[in-house]
Amino acid sequence: MSQRLVILYFLASQLILPFAIAIGSPHSPNLPSNIEWDQFEDIIELPTPNIISDRPNSPLKPLNPDSEPAKKKIKTYSRTKEAIERATIKERMKMQLNSEFAERRRAQKAKAARLFRLRRKETLTKEQMEEKKERSNKESRKRYQLVKARFGGAYGNAKSRLVQESNKKIKMGIATLEDLNRVKEHRERINAAVRKSRSKKQKADKEN
Repeated sequence: MSQRLVILYFLASQLILPFAIAIGSPHSPNLPSNIEWDQFEDIIELPTPNIISDRPNSPLKPLNPDSEPAKKKIKTYSRTKEAIERATIKERMKMQLNSEFAERRRAQKAKAARLFRLRRKETLTKEQMEEKKERSNKESRKRYQLVKARFGGAYGNAKSRLVQESNKKIKMGIATLEDLNRVKEHRERINAAVRKSRSKKQKADKEN
C-alpha cells in the first residue's frame, strides 16, 4: 500500500511540476509576446488611492481645503474659537468685578461694625460699662459654681483637667475621637445644668 502511494506521488510530481513552471514563466504562451517581464509589474500595479476627498463624513481621508465643506468647517471653527475667547474674557471680567465687589462689601461691613461699636461705647456711660462687666463676671462665676455642683469634689476637678487637656489638643489639631466626645459631653452637661438652674429661677420669679 505504501509502495503504491510513493509511486503515485512520484508520478504526480513529475507531471504537475513542469506544467506549473510553464504557466508561471514570463515566456508563457498566455501572455502577449510584445510585453517584457520588467514592465509586467507596472501593468498589474493598482492605482494609488486619492487622499484628498470632498466627502465631509470620511474618517480616513482629509478634506480638500478649497472645497465648500472644508471652507464651511474652517468658518465654523473660527467662529467657535472667537466665541470661546469672548466668553473667556467675559467670565474673567465678571470674576474680577465679583471679587472687587466682595472686597468693597467686606470693607463696608467692617466699617459699619466699627462705627456700631463706637456708637455703642459712646451711648454707654462709664458706670453702665462697669455694671455690664460686673454682671458678666457674676454670670461666669455662677456658671462655674453650677458646674462644680454638677460634678463635685475631686472627680469634678479631675474631669475639668481632662476636658482642658482635650481642648488644648483640639486647638493644636491632634485631638482623638475620645477627646472630642469628652468635650462634647462636658458642654452638654454644663448646658443642661444651666438650663435647669434657669428654669428654677424662672419658677421662683413667677411664684414671687
